[in-house]
Amino acid sequence: MSRRRLGALVAFGVLTAASSAGAHVVVQRAGLRQLLQSSDAAVVVEFVSPLRIWSASDGSDRQEYFTVRTLETIAGVPTPVRFDVFPHAEGMPGWREGERALLFLERTEKRPEFAGLASRFPYFTIQEAGQEWALDGESGACVRDAAREYRRLLDAKGPEAAAALRRLVAGNLRSGVSPLRADAVAELARAAKAPGFFETPADVAPFAAQVSVATNLPVTTRVALARLLDGAPGFDSRAALRGLAQSPLEPGERLELIRALGALDDPALSAWIATSLSSPDPALRREAAYALAWPWHAAQVAALARHLDDPDPGVARAVLRAIGALGTAQAASILEREAARDGSPLAPLAKAELRRAGGASARPGPGQGAGFP
Repeated sequence: MSRRRLGALVAFGVLTAASSAGAHVVVQRAGLRQLLQSSDAAVVVEFVSPLRIWSASDGSDRQEYFTVRTLETIAGVPTPVRFDVFPHAEGMPGWREGERALLFLERTEKRPEFAGLASRFPYFTIQEAGQEWALDGESGACVRDAAREYRRLLDAKGPEAAAALRRLVAGNLRSGVSPLRADAVAELARAAKAPGFFETPADVAPFAAQVSVATNLPVTTRVALARLLDGAPGFDSRAALRGLAQSPLEPGERLELIRALGALDDPALSAWIATSLSSPDPALRREAAYALAWPWHAAQVAALARHLDDPDPGVARAVLRAIGALGTAQAASILEREAARDGSPLAPLAKAELRRAGGASARPGPGQGAGFP
C-alpha cells in the first residue's frame, strides 16, 4: 500500500480575491524556506531510475519509489551517494529518469507508520505534485541559489536578517523562473505581517512596484500582491488596484482582472468593471455582468439595465441575473418591466428572478461578506 496520504505534510493556506464568476486563489503551499525548516535534509539529486514499485517478499506491502544519486547537500544530514526514496505527500511528483531536482527529505525511521520500510528506504520526500523543484539549465541554477540563500537565513535574526529576506523575496518575485515567483508570493504571504519585515515605505517599494508596473507576473498575482501589502507602510492598496485597472491590459488580462476585482467594494473599481459591459468582446461583457452581481455594486443597476438587449443571449442573461442578484427596489422594478415586456426572450428569466427575490427589497448577492479585507 502506498504511504502517500491526502492532506499531506505540506501546509495549505488560501489567499483569495474572488468574484461572482469565479475566484483567483493563491494557494500557499510550503515554500523553499518552510521545506528547509521542516526537512531532515535538502539535497540536489539526479534521478537514476524511473518510478518503480517495491513489493514485500510476502506480498504484504507495496511502495512506489525512485532511485537517486546525491550531487549536493544544501542543508541537514548527509545522505548516501545513491539511495532509494519514496514520495509521501499530495499527488505523485512528476520526476523522470535523468532529471535533477532539489529534494526535501525526512528520515523514514522517525515515523512509526513506516517501521516496515525504514531498512529498505532511508528517506521519503515531503514534496507533492507541483513542487518538483527541477534544476535544469539556468532556471535550475536560480532555484539552487535561492535554496542556499534561504538556508543561510534560517538561523539569522534581527533587522539585517529581515532586510536580507526582503531582498531575497523581492528578487525571486522579479525572477524569470515561474516557480520562484510563485514561491515568493507564498513567502510574502507569511512574512508581510511579521514584526520587522515592513518597517518603512522603502521596505515595501520593491514589492509595490510589481503591482503598479508592467511585469512578468500574471495580473491576478498582482492583485494578490496588492492585497498582501494592504496596510504596509506607505502603500495604498485601493489606489494600486485602481492604477492597475487603468493600465494597458491584454484582453485576457482584463478578463482576469474583472473576475478578481468584482469582490472588492470600491466605487471606482465598480465603475471600471461596468465599462466592459460595452466591450466588443462578449466574454468581457459576460464577465463584467457576473462581477457586478454583488450587493456593493448596486450603483451599477442602471448601467446593467442598458445592456439587457445585448446581442449575445448569454450576456443578456448574465446581465439580468446580475440585476436580480443586486436585489434593490430599482432592480426589482427593472425585472418587473422586463417580465411584462411583450416578446422579450428574457421575460421567463425575469419572472423567475422575481419569484426568487420573494418580494425582498435587498436580497443579498452571491458571496455576500467576501469584500476587501
